[in-house]
Amino acid sequence: MLGAGLDAVPLVDLAARLGWRVTVRDHRPAYFGKGDFGRAEACIDGPAEDLEAAELGRYAAAMVMSHHLATDRVYLRALAGSGAPYVGLLGPPPPREQLLADLG
Repeated sequence: MLGAGLDAVPLVDLAARLGWRVTVRDHRPAYFGKGDFGRAEACIDGPAEDLEAAELGRYAAAMVMSHHLATDRVYLRALAGSGAPYVGLLGPPPPREQLLADLG
């Protein structure tokens, strides 16, 4: 999961209940203290630019949901070359359309 906003908490919980091993990553370390990510296997803070496509390829799915346009763009670029079988993007349609247009 790429984004640790409050909307990520129920998704982490649901995924964990379904037996998924969840890693949450965000470029804003303070966000980890605002929600209960106790069901996540790992919480990683760091710049989106440090995310490597090779690292992402080991996951069965990725959900982009930082709701920060520039950061989500970086995450999606990395995911495009990762081989991850499923990529989701959570957010309202206008920013989504802008991200997809930016990425071509």
